Amino acid sequence: MLLSVILGRKALRRLALNRTIVVGVLAIALLLVCLTMIVQNFGNALEQSSKNELGEPEPVTFERSNISTVIPSPVPENSAISSPPEVKKSDIKSSGLNYYSTDVQQATVKENVMVDETFLISAINALGATGGQIVLESNLSIMKYDVYIPSNIVLSGANPNITIFLVGGNIRVATRAVNVTLKDLTIDASGLGEHYCFVDAQNTTNVILNNIDFYNYDGPGCLLVMGDQVVLNNLSFTNVTERFPIQIFGSNVTVRDCNSNDNSSWALIAVGGGISDITIVGNSAVNRPLLNANYGSVSTKNLSIENNTVYFPNGTYGLLVMGGMGYSVQAPYQNVTVKGNFLRAGPGGWNAIAIYGLTTDALVMNNTVDMSLSGHNGIGISSGINVTVMGNVVFGCTELTEGGIEVESNPMHNRNVGFSEDVTVVDNTVYNSSWGVYVRVMCPDHPNWNGTILLSKNILIENNFIFDCGVGVNLLYGDSIIVRNNSIASNVVPFAVNIAEVFNFTVTGNLGYP
Repeated sequence: MLLSVILGRKALRRLALNRTIVVGVLAIALLLVCLTMIVQNFGNALEQSSKNELGEPEPVTFERSNISTVIPSPVPENSAISSPPEVKKSDIKSSGLNYYSTDVQQATVKENVMVDETFLISAINALGATGGQIVLESNLSIMKYDVYIPSNIVLSGANPNITIFLVGGNIRVATRAVNVTLKDLTIDASGLGEHYCFVDAQNTTNVILNNIDFYNYDGPGCLLVMGDQVVLNNLSFTNVTERFPIQIFGSNVTVRDCNSNDNSSWALIAVGGGISDITIVGNSAVNRPLLNANYGSVSTKNLSIENNTVYFPNGTYGLLVMGGMGYSVQAPYQNVTVKGNFLRAGPGGWNAIAIYGLTTDALVMNNTVDMSLSGHNGIGISSGINVTVMGNVVFGCTELTEGGIEVESNPMHNRNVGFSEDVTVVDNTVYNSSWGVYVRVMCPDHPNWNGTILLSKNILIENNFIFDCGVGVNLLYGDSIIVRNNSIASNVVPFAVNIAEVFNFTVTGNLGYP
């Protein structure tokens, strides 16, 4: 009996020991599991941290303490946006502005991700009233809202290949804004539709667009300028064929070194009425006209067109100045200078330089006009008042009833009838044309004359060199005309006059006639 009790106690002790071992093993296993989870979580944390450093956009923090945080929003992948075109400009010129503050730069994003207009709007708001510079380092799309640029803002690309895609909104200079610059950008308007691409609102001052390429626009007008003291410099327009790339309805505007090589009947530049001091210099219009200045019920003053290159196509004028509206509202341009331009007409092109609409106080000087492919008139004063045509070279005007330089009364080019008066044609060279210099009435039987033809008068034709023409100087209709000291010998007919329709003319001192 005692042995049984002793054996039972030993068995109980072994059982207790076994339980202790089991509990210890379980504890060790639980500890290993916990350590494994900690290590795994730490590894996940490292991986997530690495992802954020390599590419995920982080909130932007600016150096200025009063600038709020901006978080760019990626554009949806299914947005209909074309690829940006290659940059064609290498020179990036400084605008010389002296209001420069801390740059606001776009957040680093993945290479194939663009931001939308909310980023740009936030960046503008962050700068506040003092303004500053916003530099886009990757492409941006304006998807829904127009972006208004207030005073003292410089918006630029990090390089000219940075593209703003206009899909559902455009870029506007806010009303009454001052000192606004856009530069070094490409703007693609292929998704914009019937909206202007860029609008410079009324009552703005000192707006500069510099070194910008515009692509793929077919709306009502690419650039609409209504402000004062505006400079458009080194802009290019590609596939902007259905409207005027540049429309000017503000004063003190300079268009310099802009270009387009589109096949279009729409002029590169259109100028409205009631404005003043417009300078168009050093531009290139290839396969389209340069200028259409023929809209407005109030006269425009001080228009200067200098040193441009124009290759204009069928059914267009190289440059047209014809103030007024419709068939009856006359608003002649005043103080117009056309100087140092080169113009070449394509087949079927009309006048290279058309001074119409009773333009007053005009100087057409030192231009070269090649009409060889067209044959139409080169320089047409039809009609103008107090106009000087001086030092030009004109050739290739071979249509039977056209010539190099015309002084004309016209029943349609003047918003109804009109005649030229006080016109001087001096020191020009005209050759290889049907007529050299001529004075006439266009369509004397036109119903607009209402039975009374108005003759051009007070015309001086002096010191011109005219050769290889059918008629050197041809007077068909006119009054009070002087033909003096011209070299006209080397023409089939040096001089011709319609005695029945030309009154009070004098011919003296010419080489070759009489």
